Parts: sequence; structure tokens; C-alpha cells
Amino acid sequence: MQDVILPVLPVLGLLAVVVWLWRDRRRQRGIAERAEATAGASVESYRGLFESLVDAVVIEDSDGQIIDANPAATELFGASLWGREAASLAVSDPATGESFGLRDNGTVFPQEVRRNRVNYFGVSADLSLIRDITERRNAERSVRESEERYRIVAEQTGTIVYDYDVLTGHVTWSGAISTITGYSNEHFQNVDADEWARLIHPDDNADALARLDAARRAGASLTSEYRFRHRGGDWIWLEQRGVFLRNDEGTVVRMLGSISDITERKRISNEMLWQASHDALTGLVNRHEFEDRIGKLLKDRRARRHPHALLYLDLDQFKVVNDTCGHRAGDQLLRQITGLVTSRIRDTDTLARLGGDEFGVLLADCLLPDAIEVADGLIRIINEFRFRWDDKVFSIGASIGLVDIVDEVDSVATLFSAADSACYAAKDGGRNRVVVYHAADVDIAERHSQMTLVSRITSALEEERFDLHFQRIQALCEDDFDEHFELLLRMREEGGGVMPDVFIPAAERYNLMPSLDRWAARRAFTELEPMFAADPGRRLLVALNLSGTTLGSERFTEYVQQLFEEFDIPAKAICWEITETAAIANLHKAREFIDAMHALGCRIALDDFGSGLSSFAYLKALPVDYLKIDGAFVRDLLTDPVDQAMVSAIVRVGQAMGIRTIAEFVDSESALEMLRAMGVDYVQGYAIHKPQPWKSTRLVNA
Repeated sequence: MQDVILPVLPVLGLLAVVVWLWRDRRRQRGIAERAEATAGASVESYRGLFESLVDAVVIEDSDGQIIDANPAATELFGASLWGREAASLAVSDPATGESFGLRDNGTVFPQEVRRNRVNYFGVSADLSLIRDITERRNAERSVRESEERYRIVAEQTGTIVYDYDVLTGHVTWSGAISTITGYSNEHFQNVDADEWARLIHPDDNADALARLDAARRAGASLTSEYRFRHRGGDWIWLEQRGVFLRNDEGTVVRMLGSISDITERKRISNEMLWQASHDALTGLVNRHEFEDRIGKLLKDRRARRHPHALLYLDLDQFKVVNDTCGHRAGDQLLRQITGLVTSRIRDTDTLARLGGDEFGVLLADCLLPDAIEVADGLIRIINEFRFRWDDKVFSIGASIGLVDIVDEVDSVATLFSAADSACYAAKDGGRNRVVVYHAADVDIAERHSQMTLVSRITSALEEERFDLHFQRIQALCEDDFDEHFELLLRMREEGGGVMPDVFIPAAERYNLMPSLDRWAARRAFTELEPMFAADPGRRLLVALNLSGTTLGSERFTEYVQQLFEEFDIPAKAICWEITETAAIANLHKAREFIDAMHALGCRIALDDFGSGLSSFAYLKALPVDYLKIDGAFVRDLLTDPVDQAMVSAIVRVGQAMGIRTIAEFVDSESALEMLRAMGVDYVQGYAIHKPQPWKSTRLVNA
């Protein structure tokens, strides 16, 4: 058995080898088939990726021949690239050496090229990834141009542009810094934020730094105004603006902003604030500011523990000077009286012009006996004073009401009412005297004064002792009217006429003006009707004044409508004058009245325009036909550049809004010519025509 097995063993071994070789061949064949399949898939994936790329891809062999390119390359260069020289796709700028792509149609474009050596299916090749960067270059150029424009604008407008590195404290400044601060550009090249802060005014430094720190911590924008030491030593006002930038971690790292010189703006603003709180004629604080200061004193409990006194001073002969010699003389008198009173009070006291010929004096830390002594002294020096104008000499008197400011006084209105009452008591008592307010006594005097004023005006109405005077208004432009004048109300009593500024304040105070305005309107219509009956085509415009109380009354509009129904007068011949202050105080009523009068065909003039701080702001809400420039701006027009600027501004606003302008108180040919040059449409004043009784003129019988 053993003999049989031994010969078979070699045969079995050979068979095993044959089987192993067969199996190994099959395995190798399977591996090859799988490798071939994988390679095919890879090539297919490569082609898909290659052809889907947005950027152009060009492959060139070692001879520079293009052996492959994707569709993006074909689209970019405009033609099939197979077999072309790769070098034919680009040109270089000889000046910069920058490479540009060359399209088939001969146009070029800026390109970005990335080259890599690759094994391209067993062949060593160069692969170029090409991108058209035209849009990027345009964007970069736009940014550069924008930055350059901004830099030029910043330099031309005198604005400093800065870049503040918060972490290092270093600041980069634009060239305008030398123009604004006076320091050279080199001086600030290495100056940090702390050095800049040291040049800020000591009174503004803490606030400026606090605002900067608050904006930095909040990551908000900054706006700050402060005074800065100019290299020449003066303080200039700067306005700083900026915005803080954060990094990805949220840390504030930079601040970008601008700094502008606002010194002139501050000067104008301060001038406007001064004008809002001061009387333009005398330079004294005005009534609003005076009342505000007293109001603050009344609210300050510590200040209330000290004695104070209020004097209410009214000149007795001012109207005589004003009416006899004109407004220029009256203005000069007020200035001289201001100097007299100022010389007799302390620097700690406050002298104010309350309006017209009325003054107020706040005597701080002053006992009542001392206040009486001061008031008596003022009466004495004013009584001794002689005002000279041309060849005339006037004696000027004054009446003073004095109020001791005590804890019981609870409001400014109460205090002024008491002072006003005491002053009227001084006038009723014979003038040139001081009356100290005592509640019991002055109440009687006040009631008596009220009844006297009311009875005098009421009697004049009942007895027809009111007259209308007229003053011509001269056109400096083409006009729709041949005649234009304003009607003025006068009151007659034994011994002569009473001027409006005597009885109108009292009539307004006791609500008698609506009756006076109705009387004036009816009298005007009565006198005008026969004039138009004789000449229906007469080109005439008559201005009638309305008080604030009349404007606010409920039925005055109906009364005017009834007048037009009763009298045969063209509505276009009537112009209603309302003061700016009255219109603003009754804005809604004023607008209703204006609209109603315009519907009838009347015209509207806004009188004393410019006297209020918000004149221009309210003008849009009041569709008027004429602006009567406040006489305070016309009186000193020839010598006061501020008045000239105000008149010019009013004229420009009027022209822009299609509103005609009228300048009052024109008292000289020189002023008239200046107003003409400024573009004012009409002028009114003593240089044109002095008021005279209406009936004594030919107008009535013409």
C-alpha cells in the first residue's frame, strides 16, 4: 500500500500548484478588471469636474502646446484652444509687467493666473488656472477713487479725517489738521490721543473724554463739541464725530471719524442766543430773559433766604419825544436812559428792557430800605436829566413800582402783576415817584386804575372819540395797486389825542381790543364805500390792524363776512395785518382766519416779522401775502450789519415763498435806497409819509 501511495504524491503536488496558479490568475484578472473600472470612473469624474469649473483651466505640454482646456477657458478666450500655443493667450504691460489675457477678438482683460506642474495621464504638463479679475479691478479702482474723492473733499472743506488705533493709542490724521489747528502735519505724525486730549479746554476736557469713553464702551457713534487750543493760542471750537470698530472677538480696536472747525457756527449761534435774550436797541436783557432769571431765583430756596427787590420803571415823557421827533430820537433817549440807570445800580443787579419805555431792575441781596433808596435815586437822576434832540430839549420823568420779593411770592406772574400795579399807582399818583407794593393798598389802587382805564376807553367808544389816521406805503416794485396805505387808530380826549401805545396796551389787558377792532373795521368800510362807488375800478389797498385777542375771538370772521355783505367794497381792497406774536400765540385760529379771508379775496400781512425767535419756522404754517419787517431791524439799518443781515434774510425767504416784503420805520432816503437795493418790495415810515387824519385828505372825496 505504501508502494502505491508514494508514486502518487508528486502528481498531487503538481495538481495543487496548477490549481493555485489558476486561482491566482483569476484573482489578478479580477483586480485588473476592478482597477480598469475604477480608472474609468476616475477619468469620468475628472472630466466632469474639469468641465464644470467656473475658472478657466488650460493644460499645456512641455512644448507649450495646449493639450486640454475646459469650456470656461473656451468661453473666456472666445475660441477653441486645442493645439494652440499657450503663450498666445496672454500679453504683458511693458510698463508694469502685469499680465493680461488676450481674447480671440483682440481685446484684453486683467487676469489672475496660477500655474502648477502636473502628471497628465502619464505626461508631464503645466496646468494654468486663469481668472478674469476685471470686476475686482473695477471695484478696487472705485474704492480708490472714492477714497481720493473723500480725501479731496475733506481737505477742501477743512475737515480732519482720523484713524484712531484704540489698542496702541496712535492716531493717523489727514492733512487738514494743520489748517484747523495751526500745527504742522509733522507735529501730529507721532501724537497719540492723550496728547490731543491735553489741548482740549480744561472746562470741556472731562465731558469730551467721558463722551468718548461712553461711546467706546457702548460701541456707539460719537458726537462731541469742545474748545481746543490753537497753535496761535486762541481757543477754537471743534466738533468731533466718530464710530468704533470691533474685531471678530467683539473687542473695540479702531475708531474712524472726522473733526470740523465749528468756531464760526458757534459764534453765530451765540449771537442768536444773545439776540433771543437781549434787547437789540439797548443791549439789555429782554423781558423773557428777565422773567426767566427771576423764575430761577424763586425756585432756588437758598437764594430765597436772602432779601431781593424788583423795580418796574416806566418813563413818563417818552411818547412825547417819540411822537415829536420820531423813532430815532426815541431810540436815542432809551439808550441814554439805559446808561443813566446802569450807572446807579451794582454789577450784581440786573437791568432789563421790558418793552417800549418800560424797564425792570432786579436788586439782588437788597433790603427793602436800600431798594427804596435806589429807586428814589433813579427817579431823581431821570427827573434831572434833559434830553436834547436838534433844537429841542425835553424833561423826562419816571414812575417806579417796587416789590419786596418775599417767600409768599409764588410765581413770576404774581410778582410782575404786583410791580405793574404799583407802577400804575405811581402814575395815577402824579408820576415821578416810587410806590412800594402793599397788598391791601395796591389792590384798591389797582381797581381804581382799571376802572379809570376801562371807563375812558368805553366812553371814547360810546362818544365816537376814536379816529382813523392813515400812512402811505410806497411800492418799490411793480404793484397791482395805485394806492396803498395803513389805517391807524387814535383816541381823542380833552387836551389832545391819545396815542395807540397809551390806550392799546390797556385795551388789550382788559379785553377791550375786539370792540376797538370792530369799530375800526366798520368805520373803514363806511369811509371806503363812497370812494368805490365814485370809482369802481379804483386800484386801492387798505391795511387794517387786528390784535391778538380779536384774532382769537370766535365770531370776528363772521363779523367781517357781514361787513362785506353790508358794504359794496371789493375784498381785494382789504389787507388784514396781524402781528407775528399774535399769530403764533393763536396759530390755529390765525390759520382759520387767514384761510377764511383768502376765500373772500382779502390779503394778509404778518406784522413785526422777525421779532420772534421762531419766525421762519412758523412762516410755512401761515400763508400770508405780505411780511412787514419788524421796525427794530430797520431803524439802525444803515449802521448795524446784524440788522442788514436780518433784513436780507427776510427778503430772501419772502422771495423764495412768493411773499412781498414791507419795511416799516423808514426815516431817511439813505435807508430807503438800501432797502431798495436789498430787494424790499414796499417801504413805510416818516421818510415816505407821516400819519395824518384820514378825513382831512382827498382820499375820502376822491
